[in-house]
Amino acid sequence: MTVMKDAAVDAAAEKTLEGEIVIPDYLGDAARVIKAECRPRIISKKVSEGRLSVDCGAEICVWYWSEDSAVRVLRKNEEFYEEFTLEGAEKAVCLRAAVKTEFVNGYAVNSRKIGYKAVVAVSARCSVKKAVSLFSPEGQTAFECDPELLEISDLAASAEKNVSVSDVIELSQGRGEIKEIIKSDATVFTTEMKSITNKIITRGKAETKVIYLTPDGNIESVAADIPFTQIIDISGMDESSTADLRYTVNSVTASPRADENGNMCRISVELDLTVLARGYRNVKAQAAVDAFSPAYAYELKKEKLCYERFDGSVELSASDRGFAETSETVAAVSDASGTAVITGVRREGDRVTVGCAVNCAVIVKNSAGEPVALSRRFETSVSFEADPAAESVRLEPEAKLVSLSYSITGDGRIDVRYEVAVNALVFTSFSTEVVVSAEADEETPYVRKNKAPLVIYYAKKGDRIFDIAKSYRASLKAVSDANGIADGRISADRTVIIPIIKQ
Repeated sequence: MTVMKDAAVDAAAEKTLEGEIVIPDYLGDAARVIKAECRPRIISKKVSEGRLSVDCGAEICVWYWSEDSAVRVLRKNEEFYEEFTLEGAEKAVCLRAAVKTEFVNGYAVNSRKIGYKAVVAVSARCSVKKAVSLFSPEGQTAFECDPELLEISDLAASAEKNVSVSDVIELSQGRGEIKEIIKSDATVFTTEMKSITNKIITRGKAETKVIYLTPDGNIESVAADIPFTQIIDISGMDESSTADLRYTVNSVTASPRADENGNMCRISVELDLTVLARGYRNVKAQAAVDAFSPAYAYELKKEKLCYERFDGSVELSASDRGFAETSETVAAVSDASGTAVITGVRREGDRVTVGCAVNCAVIVKNSAGEPVALSRRFETSVSFEADPAAESVRLEPEAKLVSLSYSITGDGRIDVRYEVAVNALVFTSFSTEVVVSAEADEETPYVRKNKAPLVIYYAKKGDRIFDIAKSYRASLKAVSDANGIADGRISADRTVIIPIIKQ
């Protein structure tokens, strides 16, 4: 019997991006840098001959306060490349690559030049199907087998699809007009999902936020949910498989638009997304963990089998609070935003804890009306119970920032409240020694020292019929039938009759 076992291969690397941006002649000199951002993305990926090539891009954005008392934004696009060696990856049935910013900093080289440095992490997960040969106890006549039912994770379906979502956001009455879009972001949530044959029907929403400048130089922001519905074709998917959708926001393009009165009070938003759709299930395989021939000399070959079982997905959330401080007096808050990331997974007994961090950025106005950026990293965690019998637990977690709010609690202190949602696929690992091959030598019958037709054995509670039959090279069915035992174990101390097969 051959079963397919999924194996996961992970790879990661860091890339440093640094350079300088010359301020165009039409913009004022830099008085000071407010903040810097790095927005990386995957452009393409390719697996060939055991190597993974990932082409990436990143937009570097540096906000600065000019000497003519205005907020200015400089942008520069970077492209970079990473290559990984992944053993067996040429047989990959699923591939996911991700890129995130670990560190970014901007600084003034001089009044006409801004420098930047960013560290970007590129990671990849490759899922490979591997064939494992097992000695099956089903239909055996020459051997008596000790069977064990294994549940082995199976990636039944996988597909990747590009998704475009668009909408027009209306500014509420009384908001200032839009002079310039500074930043646009989105987080995608799945609100409903249904698996059918070779398809996943899903509804979702893109929580979109746009930061812009008004004509009088104020920083404003507007948020809106953009709903969408998708039908994803995914060969191999069925109702018995658990669907998992992971969205990557490739780009968010926001453009100001005039309303019917000619005022720039609308924002046209276009999102370019990639969704990785997968379907997981467990396949059941009956393997022999031991075997013997009652009638002949035999030879067994055993190997240790390590496998994963898919235990579904968990959805967890955590609410917490922290604060951001500055030595300057805070007159007002222009915007607060953040991103959630996974920082690690640890297991203690049957408890699995997922560490999360919220990278928060708050833009405030000081007493002079100048913008100041406050950055803080808040740590939190969520946990759940896993199977205590598992040798290890592997997660594929994803963290999203559900909400973030703020209040001014002092001259230079901002109180921040946030909620993080974590969705994780759970895989538990087990190992057992199984029979991979068994051969009986029918030309060498087993010679018994005792020629009696039956043996009396004094069994203890908990003894297994297989172990008793093996020690006497007897038939499992004959021992069970002779003693009226159906569940394979002795329920109380007792005498057991062991019929001996005739040679």
